[in-house]
Amino acid sequence: MNSLTSFHPSLMYGSVSSASPVSEHANQLHRRIITYAGAISAFFILATTLAHCLLREGTAALPGFALFDVDSEANVPTWYASMLLQACAIIAFVISFHDDKPQKTGWRGIAIILLLMDMDEIAGLHNIPSRRLSAVTGLSDGYLMNAWVIPAVAILAILALIYMPFIWRLPRWLKWSLLLASTAYLLGAVGFEVLGSHFEYKAGGVHYDPAAHYSFRFSMTCVAEEAYEHIGVLATLSIFLKHAFNLNSKLVMDFVEMKITAGNQ
Repeated sequence: MNSLTSFHPSLMYGSVSSASPVSEHANQLHRRIITYAGAISAFFILATTLAHCLLREGTAALPGFALFDVDSEANVPTWYASMLLQACAIIAFVISFHDDKPQKTGWRGIAIILLLMDMDEIAGLHNIPSRRLSAVTGLSDGYLMNAWVIPAVAILAILALIYMPFIWRLPRWLKWSLLLASTAYLLGAVGFEVLGSHFEYKAGGVHYDPAAHYSFRFSMTCVAEEAYEHIGVLATLSIFLKHAFNLNSKLVMDFVEMKITAGNQ
């Protein structure tokens, strides 16, 4: 028997009548995935919010808080956010086998971008040059203290220009849904990051330490940042799943024959 791994998100989501058991199964699967994923995200965000509202500066001494703090690095929420990005990347890759031929490269590019975002989520690569860049540019005393947003916005502008033909060719629902999901994510990742930098600097300057310079405003801004990022990624996951269902996407990895096949059968 061949050793096969099959990725088959659905059968004909939205392409047959709602009375069809296959279509209803796809709808139920879609709702279940997003409901469970959203519930986990909500737990991390609400738990962090509740801890800050009740304990304020006492959160630093709360046993196990750092392990579930949505704004901390190298913990459970970071791992979970990484898994969401990986799931989106995998589905984008699968869609590339089934969407119109002109869209194939675009979907694979999206998969690569999501994997790079996943790597940054885990490794925090954007933080490495951030303070040095702010010092070089003389912007270390306020909103752009975490100056990684400057090259990030430039990269986003370039990607937006490159992807304009790809976006234009998408179905109307998919185009506007992805634009809204991206807006939510960027509002958190860039918008609240800039606002948080202002509160961070006012509380403790460039050497902010949550134990010594606790700021409730800064902490809540960080939670809002993470919340909007989760909303953006969860919305993207939902949109990608629906599009994969519509395309009846299927990807089979054969580890005996060492090949990957895609089909709509």
